[in-house]
Amino acid sequence: LEVYAFSCMPPDDYWAGLTQVTNLKISSALYSLPPPPGIASLNGTLKSLSIIHNLPDGVILVNHTIPSSWNALNLTSFVVQGRFNLSSLSDFLRSMPFLTTLSFACRIYPGETRILPPLPQLLGLTFQPTGAATPPDVFYGFDSLISLYIFGAVNFLSSAFQLPMIQILNLQLMYLPDVAVDEANTWNSTSLKTLSVSASTRSIQFPTSLNNLVNLASLSISSCFLAPLPANLSGLVNLRVLKIKSVATLSSTLTFAGLTTLPNVTFLEAGPLPPPNRWVWKLTTLREIEFSNPFNTFTLDAEMGDMNNLEVLTIWGKLTTQFPSTLPAMTSLKRLSVRNSDPLSGPTAFPSFLAEIPQLEELFLLGFTVSGGFPDIALFPSLRRLQLSLIDGLSSAPSLVGAAQLVEISLNAITGPLSLPLIPASGLPSLTVVDFSFLVGVSAPVHVCYS
Repeated sequence: LEVYAFSCMPPDDYWAGLTQVTNLKISSALYSLPPPPGIASLNGTLKSLSIIHNLPDGVILVNHTIPSSWNALNLTSFVVQGRFNLSSLSDFLRSMPFLTTLSFACRIYPGETRILPPLPQLLGLTFQPTGAATPPDVFYGFDSLISLYIFGAVNFLSSAFQLPMIQILNLQLMYLPDVAVDEANTWNSTSLKTLSVSASTRSIQFPTSLNNLVNLASLSISSCFLAPLPANLSGLVNLRVLKIKSVATLSSTLTFAGLTTLPNVTFLEAGPLPPPNRWVWKLTTLREIEFSNPFNTFTLDAEMGDMNNLEVLTIWGKLTTQFPSTLPAMTSLKRLSVRNSDPLSGPTAFPSFLAEIPQLEELFLLGFTVSGGFPDIALFPSLRRLQLSLIDGLSSAPSLVGAAQLVEISLNAITGPLSLPLIPASGLPSLTVVDFSFLVGVSAPVHVCYS
């Protein structure tokens, strides 16, 4: 049940009639409306409670007291947002032995020494304090906490990493001055597995103790001006997933040099990032790359050939070079998707060595202005799916003769002149998808044969 209180709260007898409600959300646009004591009558069924005051700016604000009658509730989840007396809130939280998730977005006043009581049973916490600085021991007694989302505070980061059971930590460091994480903020968690950091376009610098997170499996950095990462990250032996998105730097080469020391990373999602991007090709343990950089240039470097563990490569950017002849050295590559966001630059031909990538099963190419044709499908030993889109100047379509393994062929928004490929008389037993659409200057074959 969701109740939106505009001018008054419902009377106590209203709550007494809600005998089947297990999840209740109360939102109020009027700061003066106190929490209704009558909710205590739901103590037999209510498990999840949200009380949210959407406070207007520029008014005299009231600190509400949590009714003592609420101590009879048996909540497992509680969301509180607004201005509340922290003493009454602490008393209420202490009375909730089954509370496992808590979202706290409340005002803190100068002199507050204790914001939340020890909650040893709590598993998940969203923490968004405003006002005065948060005491550094704010998470004392949260011995079972697994997931923590911190929004808008930095002065107590070390205490978050000292939580004994913490596995997921999301830091949204919004609306704050630049964040210089010095060595006083020591990150020594051995339980942390997922770390996400966003600074809302502010500057952030990671401490060298980032290398101490030995069980970290996933690291995400986004929306910030990023100072150079620690030079040595070889201690992150369990890191498999790396995501770097919407990050600005003074020097990409300097900022990301430390990433090349990661010993076992297998998945990279990156972009938009400033060029150059050659540091990517030094992460030779990668099995999958998703690089989205549509507004910046992207270089198809010869070093791509060193990625002999890579199975999936997805690139979206303004390409500035031809396809490197080292592509066939990518012996594990199964899926290659290249989207050129500037068709007037980048590769001007589809070279025959594309067919020499030994394990390639799926090839998707979009946004090119080329001369010449496309290699015949039979030259690709493993190709099952081919999609060509927004291609200008293609003089010949790929022949389907001998393409017994082909499952899908799509030619979309192609400008010729060229003829559509002929379906061979022997048939294509695996072919299930044929899509020839939005073609200009393209003629159909004289006859199409099916077995």
